[in-house]
Amino acid sequence: MYQKENVYAGSYGNPFDAVYLVSVVVIGILMIRGCKGNSQFRLFGIMAVVLGAGDACHLSPRAVALCTTGLENYTVALGLGKWITSVTMTVCYVLLYHVWRKRYHVEGNSMLTAIVYGLAALRILLCMMPQNQWLSAQAPLSWGIYRNNPFALLGLVVILLFYKSASKHQDRAFRWMWLTIVLSFGFYIPVVLWADAVPLIGMLMIPKTCAYVWTVLIGYFEMTMKRYVNTALIYAVLAMVGGVFYREFTKFHGFTAKTALSVVHTHYFLLGMVFFLFLLLLEKNFSFTQGKTGKVLLVYHVGLNLTAIMFLVRGIFQVLGTNLSSGASAAISGFAGIGHILLGVSLVLLLLQIRKSVSAPQK
Repeated sequence: MYQKENVYAGSYGNPFDAVYLVSVVVIGILMIRGCKGNSQFRLFGIMAVVLGAGDACHLSPRAVALCTTGLENYTVALGLGKWITSVTMTVCYVLLYHVWRKRYHVEGNSMLTAIVYGLAALRILLCMMPQNQWLSAQAPLSWGIYRNNPFALLGLVVILLFYKSASKHQDRAFRWMWLTIVLSFGFYIPVVLWADAVPLIGMLMIPKTCAYVWTVLIGYFEMTMKRYVNTALIYAVLAMVGGVFYREFTKFHGFTAKTALSVVHTHYFLLGMVFFLFLLLLEKNFSFTQGKTGKVLLVYHVGLNLTAIMFLVRGIFQVLGTNLSSGASAAISGFAGIGHILLGVSLVLLLLQIRKSVSAPQK
């Protein structure tokens, strides 16, 4: 159990956890306060807060353990946190189901509601069974599979509902909601099944976390209708977090040499915050946003964050003095290269769209 925890929850796991927890809880509160009576967005905000609060019950004691005497000495707190998280995640999918009903004005369909609540109740019931041995360092894999079966089915129901409804109603704002859920399960299931045998698989919890944040951001951006300024704000926060982590992490380890950590916050500041504020000004003056702009920006987001994450991972290994194998080093460089390629391609496509909009009035 702790072997797979150590891979993900090591030095490079805690910064992701902190950004994730703060992001989803703050966004959830903003949605609840700013929904103006819209029950869809209020439910979405509640879901985000439940998601962050539940995960904090597990991630917080883990962060404390890693900064003090180690995971082995926090078995009870970690197990109890996982137990709570398992229940709150189930509640989140039930709330997301009701968001679907509100968004697409679904009435009746009591059979579908019964299936959703039945799967959620079965999942929670299985989580309550003592055979899970939540408070043990050697929890059985079999019960991990048992309790996740109804959870996966519940996720599949929600995936299909959002996919079909978004396609039917040509709902651009929620068109990728189904994909965020697919990704979260796609990264989560291998961890449950194989992370004990192959600890490196535990790193999949990082992209799973990113998928959760994406889910929350879809709802938030739809509510605010201020895509560019909100994105700039988020990247400003990431830049500050990256800068603080670079300073404190190197100071804690007494590291004074050059490290890739020094460019994480600059990437988020210039290519994140400044870039999207620039897009905001262009949109206000030239209204360049088109149907394909969202897809191009999605590629841009992936490229920027993939690049920053690889810088973060590389930098942490540099500060810790870890000697990476040639394969691992090449993999990090390769992913960073892919991120730069995605950034470059999406930037060119955006500039072409902007040029077209700027030239339009002259024609």
